[in-house]
Amino acid sequence: EIEWAQFSGTVEARDRLSFLSGDSLRAEFIRTPEQPSSLAKVTGRGHVLAVAGARRIDPNLVGPAQDSFVVGDSLEVSFKPSTAKAGDVDPTFALATGNVRAANRDAEIRAQRFEVGLTRDDKNRVAASNLQAIGSVVFTRRVGIAARADELKADATGKTAELTGRSVAVSRGASKILGTQMRMEEDEGRLLVFGPGSFLHDQESGEDAKAGEPTKVRATWTKS
Repeated sequence: EIEWAQFSGTVEARDRLSFLSGDSLRAEFIRTPEQPSSLAKVTGRGHVLAVAGARRIDPNLVGPAQDSFVVGDSLEVSFKPSTAKAGDVDPTFALATGNVRAANRDAEIRAQRFEVGLTRDDKNRVAASNLQAIGSVVFTRRVGIAARADELKADATGKTAELTGRSVAVSRGASKILGTQMRMEEDEGRLLVFGPGSFLHDQESGEDAKAGEPTKVRATWTKS
């Protein structure tokens, strides 16, 4: 049985549904009732790129991606025996560090540390259940929402995201909300701001805008 395997020098590993590359890769295995050597953990170091899909991505292109992917200085992925297919494994947790960028069809996150829990969804597909991003977090969505924070925690099942930091900003179009703690609730279409904050908006319609002087709207508060 195999306990571990390590490779270095522009390593690429792929199967039908995923791709992983880096300067070095290490795979660790454990014994299970079904397999003498079942994949338990994969670690990539140096210029890591991991793709869930057929690698139809450009990691240098800003914005959402057709295939979900993560790039960073390092990546660790943990696995457990699959609940969908005997003898196979499912990823359960991933940790990326160092200049991380993660994207899927709907959104993109940039941070210094990125953690994501993975599970089977109601369609029996492996999907994110929760995630956390730490350090100079920048979050953008295809619908035009952008956010910046020191830390972001998201519940993919509940479709909520908590943003915290010394200066949290959420913007859409010409409007921007500033504060230190916010919660985005997708199903409700709502943004909750906790504590002091401010609202900024550049009104680009009306007589002032036609004259080249858009109206600037600003509101501040000390409690919420």
